[in-house]
Amino acid sequence: MTLTVSLIIATRDRADSLRACLASIAQLDPGDWELIVVDDGSTDSTRQVMEAFGRDAPIPFQMIHKSGPGLSEARNRGAAVARGELLAFTDDDCYPAPDFIEALRHAFEDPRLGFVGGRVLLHDPEDLPITIQASNQPVRFPPVSFLLPGRIHGANMAVRRAGFDQVGGFGTWIGPGTKMASGEDVELLARISAAGWEGAYDPRPVVYHHHRRRGREALKSLLDVYAVGRGAYYATLLTNPKLRWITLKTWWRNTNLKRHRRRSALELKGAWYALPHILRRRPR
Repeated sequence: MTLTVSLIIATRDRADSLRACLASIAQLDPGDWELIVVDDGSTDSTRQVMEAFGRDAPIPFQMIHKSGPGLSEARNRGAAVARGELLAFTDDDCYPAPDFIEALRHAFEDPRLGFVGGRVLLHDPEDLPITIQASNQPVRFPPVSFLLPGRIHGANMAVRRAGFDQVGGFGTWIGPGTKMASGEDVELLARISAAGWEGAYDPRPVVYHHHRRRGREALKSLLDVYAVGRGAYYATLLTNPKLRWITLKTWWRNTNLKRHRRRSALELKGAWYALPHILRRRPR
């Protein structure tokens, strides 16, 4: 039986990037899948770009408009109207490979898999070689795994609908649009893993990332964002008794105050930001 797929993209004030992304998606083979684009409160011409695509969309297409920023909330809104058994997520500056949908279905042939991440390759060789995952080596994650940030990227990840619903979707307290402007992808996958699902990195589904970041300042800014999100993610894992010790060991091993003082400080900042969420989750 063919698995149905919902491809979900959240976008905010990047009309030109979205236009190129949608043009790429229009080249994918039609079939039993749909596209959902969530406009996360854009003030540019994003609405017009979406409406123009919708007039001639070669596949079922849903548009959602919401006010206020927040990537996690936008993705949850897309998932709420999705009809697919698989919820696939990419970004508005990515171009899926022509066989993306079929490769995704093959990656989920094992019903034990609750999530899969695919390759993220650089589209423009002049962009910095960051926010990519080029490994050709498949990796399997057993249930209740510690997932190291960066192994799977939110620009190319998919989850089984049953697992997504089981854990309540993305945490709206983390990710772009919050104080912790990254980490929402791995935080969701960690909860799905902790719920008993297996996961995988599968190099067959491919997207090309056109992130347009160049220069040292762009790199420094992005690494700072990742450090804050990573600290928030580690802090939440410490609340899970099954993952607490491996998280502590990994965090401690990667902490070097002499060499990485700034990074460690930002991780602690992210952990502090996550504290209110952690306290709300504590049983009373």
